[in-house]
Amino acid sequence: MTNMNNPFDPNFGKVPKIYLGRQKIVEDIVQSLESGTGPYQTSMIYGMRGVGKTSLLADITSTLEQKSNWLVIYLAMTNDLLATLIQSIYQEANNTIKKALDRIDGVKFSAFGFELEVHVSNPQSTYQVLLEEMLKVLKKHDQSLLMRL
Repeated sequence: MTNMNNPFDPNFGKVPKIYLGRQKIVEDIVQSLESGTGPYQTSMIYGMRGVGKTSLLADITSTLEQKSNWLVIYLAMTNDLLATLIQSIYQEANNTIKKALDRIDGVKFSAFGFELEVHVSNPQSTYQVLLEEMLKVLKKHDQSLLMRL
């Protein structure tokens, strides 16, 4: 019996030794994301373990990061996901968009976080309202947002 290496290496996202180009697939997905007409566009990439989902996402992310009309946010699942997302959007925005975000009533942004000036019993709903306002600002400035979890 020969000793075979396990094909399911734990180095997810690593470019394999034998690389079959997928540039056309990446271009098709990016074009689809850019031409979306719905107010919220969600995509899901799924498949068996080890087929290259994470590598494909890395290629898509890399392509979108090079475009000036895209903000790419990397998120880790935490208890304060909305607050982290809000702060990440602000940090990744260019100066023009930051100035527009600074005009949203009830919030003060800084390099170290943000402060909500309105105190309510449910801060999550306040975060949701703030996030919706921020997304309106991005849309007004023809910016798209990719959140990578």
